[in-house]
Amino acid sequence: MRYLIGEIAKLNKISAQTLRYYDKIGLFRPNEIDEQTGYRYYGLNQFQRLQTIKYLKFLGFSLDEIKSYLDNPNPENTIMFLKTQSDIVDKKINQLNLIKQNVDNKVSIIKEYTSLENYHSIRLEEVGPLTVIGKDLGGRCINDDEWALELNQLLELSSNEIFLFTGDIGISIDKEDIINGDYYKFKTIFYVFSTDSEYDIENATIIPKQLCVRTLHKGSFNQTHKTYERLQVYIQQNHLEIVGDSFELSIIDYMIVENEDQLLVDISIPVKMKK
Repeated sequence: MRYLIGEIAKLNKISAQTLRYYDKIGLFRPNEIDEQTGYRYYGLNQFQRLQTIKYLKFLGFSLDEIKSYLDNPNPENTIMFLKTQSDIVDKKINQLNLIKQNVDNKVSIIKEYTSLENYHSIRLEEVGPLTVIGKDLGGRCINDDEWALELNQLLELSSNEIFLFTGDIGISIDKEDIINGDYYKFKTIFYVFSTDSEYDIENATIIPKQLCVRTLHKGSFNQTHKTYERLQVYIQQNHLEIVGDSFELSIIDYMIVENEDQLLVDISIPVKMKK
């Protein structure tokens, strides 16, 4: 039984354009081409090869790798190829588990924070360690239109797209700017990841565990200075001294709510007791 290119494309849920390209590179050629009409005809016996190509593409093999394997089938090559497939599947499973872990954590955090009754309480506690990829912002003010560009440039620092789904976004303010009351001069924008990740995170640094004053800011991002002022009062009243840059971690942002009154940011400032 013969199938036209449109028929085999529909049956195998693949575009006719892709099949023409596969023919061009010698990966998947028709059994017969009508010399008068130019129609490509495929046989039922070719379906298995096409399904194998789709499967190997799904696993991440390049078309060149797939062609090399399919053009030289033998038990040794098959064993080697299957072992490679197994390693790739294990990696995908680990990646999906990491994504699931982050999603579950995000659900728990949103539930926890949205059920809080006192957002204004200030705590003195250890925070970290944090694994981060950071981009220097130069201690400058950044308007709303610039944030998307800064975030995009930050994500380009890592070649592994898995981290797009497993991290949280934060910013930091230099210690001296906090002391001077300049709460909108941003030092870095960063992506923070789980410290127990099995993956080597390219360009990552570790922020060590440190004692911090910590609280939540609820509402517009343009009003975070009020929360910093509360933290400053707490620091002075408790005879503490600022010893490091603050870090703000977005908990509930515009991807979760539309009303800016519901935005939520976790703010921490490293401190020590005054002598």
